[in-house]
Amino acid sequence: MTLAPSFARSLAQRAVTWPVTLYASKPESGVIDLAQSYLTEPPPSHVALAAGEALDKGATHYVDRSGIKPLREAIVNLYEGRVSMDDIVVTSGAQEALFVTLRALLKPGDEVLVPDPGYWLIADTIRNAEGQTVFVPTAADAFQLSAGRLEAHLTPRTRFIILFSPNPATGLGISPTELANILALAHQHNLIVILDEALSLSPQPISDESLIRIGSLSKHYRMSGWRMGWVSAKPEWLGPIRDLKQALSICSPAVSQWAAVAALTGPRDWLTQQETDFAVRRDYALNALTRMGFAPIDSDETYFLFVDVRSTKLSSAGFVEFALREVQVRVMPGTHFGTEGEGWVRLSLNVPMEQLSVALNRLGQVLSKRR
Repeated sequence: MTLAPSFARSLAQRAVTWPVTLYASKPESGVIDLAQSYLTEPPPSHVALAAGEALDKGATHYVDRSGIKPLREAIVNLYEGRVSMDDIVVTSGAQEALFVTLRALLKPGDEVLVPDPGYWLIADTIRNAEGQTVFVPTAADAFQLSAGRLEAHLTPRTRFIILFSPNPATGLGISPTELANILALAHQHNLIVILDEALSLSPQPISDESLIRIGSLSKHYRMSGWRMGWVSAKPEWLGPIRDLKQALSICSPAVSQWAAVAALTGPRDWLTQQETDFAVRRDYALNALTRMGFAPIDSDETYFLFVDVRSTKLSSAGFVEFALREVQVRVMPGTHFGTEGEGWVRLSLNVPMEQLSVALNRLGQVLSKRR
């Protein structure tokens, strides 16, 4: 029995009428939450409508373990044809993509080079794949990961390099030139490079046989709970990745896949407006924080800002505790992303401008209270 066609319409209507305030900090708490790691608004109406239509049509069963053809075609278009449809496996988010890739290809004891700061779950993921994490410090290089810094950490056991572009902590992306340098290093030492672009709207325009690409719709597309990601790799690597994905979860949810097709192929005016709104908030926050005496990193690729708070004489954890207790603003400690994040915090721009303005003014009070 299929659901009534009205279900799809009602789902789409709710997607555009749910108030943003529903997902913000409760007014009675007095706390403004700038520690959010994902967009809390629902996806746009055409995505919800596609999910509802899939339910109405009974598209709720197993699908091809690599993912439905229309979704893989949409991912190929996203990469502007630099990958083929047969090189893609749809996964339940970028985290599953990372896990099945490492678990399928790593040998026990293999070393994996990762940036510090970076993705907070990466060490656990590598450990679960029986690999060894080698953190590559980046703070001394303005948080920019370079081929030279990576080369200094190579050993005979190094097998993988994992790159995050943008970086989940700093929001900084890897330039095409530096990525080319890193890939050249990988060729020289027979290494595999994983490029995780889960936070990117514009994948790097590059194709290389040493490269495994990971993407996701969780962040900018507001689809974190839909669990839609993918991995792209050459056939000899993708085979064992696909087999492990099937053993782990058979296939990713069919309804979410049809919603993902709509996200990638449907209207994008909402996405353009969203990025414009973030740019306005980003410029405002950068100027406000700099005037106060903080030192934020400028990044135009994410809705996060990485902020140097060492002028307060507080550690990252100390600043987070002080800000929450004294001025009721919640931010994320830089050490959540690695030891190199000490002295820094990450704050999200995912609140209305009015709340962001109040929160930044309150953070300015932290400096005055610490002087």
